[in-house]
Amino acid sequence: MKNAGNERRVQLPTHLRWISLDQLRIAPEGEGQRELKQYRVDRMLARGFNPDIMGYPEVSERDGHFWVIDGQCRVEALKVWLGEWHGQEIQCRVHTGLTMEQEAELFLMLNDFIAVSSMASFKNAVKAGRADEVDVDRVVRSNGLVISKDKGENSIGAVGTLTRIYQRGGAVVLGRALRIARDAYGTPGLEGPVLDGLARLCQRYNGELDEKAAIDKLSKRFGGVNGLMGDANKIRKSTGSQLADCVAAAAVETYNAGRGGKKLTPWWKS
Repeated sequence: MKNAGNERRVQLPTHLRWISLDQLRIAPEGEGQRELKQYRVDRMLARGFNPDIMGYPEVSERDGHFWVIDGQCRVEALKVWLGEWHGQEIQCRVHTGLTMEQEAELFLMLNDFIAVSSMASFKNAVKAGRADEVDVDRVVRSNGLVISKDKGENSIGAVGTLTRIYQRGGAVVLGRALRIARDAYGTPGLEGPVLDGLARLCQRYNGELDEKAAIDKLSKRFGGVNGLMGDANKIRKSTGSQLADCVAAAAVETYNAGRGGKKLTPWWKS
């Protein structure tokens, strides 16, 4: 925004424009747009939807199309309220000349004021080119995995955990933790507490930890990932420590069990 001279008016680099509802497009969630929350639409309608106070959806005019940056739930509620909405127009705040990356940054800025899902924030941060999130996404993909809220094969939804691991230990630690979890347990091992604990294991023992041996020992432990988490929860109950530390401690015990040669120093003595 800008303020020319001594004028007291704040001029926004946008303009209001009437746009047909048929022309509004929603970017796929994988490109950063958050998932449509039907319960929010239903709640708006249940409370008595009033188009006069719905505000202006934020829209980007790009490549001859109008992309909704913020306000898709309000737009959807308006369609239901109208019934026959084709050809109807809505006044939007239109941004012009934005790239997809700038749209993502705008989404993040607009949603600093309301709660946004971590997945939507992460996807937009990647699209906006933010360094940490871009590199996290690269490391995940380079290990044959995908970041997604869907519980599909090799998918990870714990974006907050991935980012924390990266910020704490970098790409190398994140990559090792992902490989150990993936190869020892498959998709069930790609949950936040497991990844966080294994990342702490990788970071602390660094060159001491034999990655292949860790995968072999963890994969053969009775009960698989559930067995590991069961041990971790017992340790947590007795120590009161953070779950991620307890997962790491349980992993050290499993790694050392029956192992000849040099063993890792027990977690609580390191």
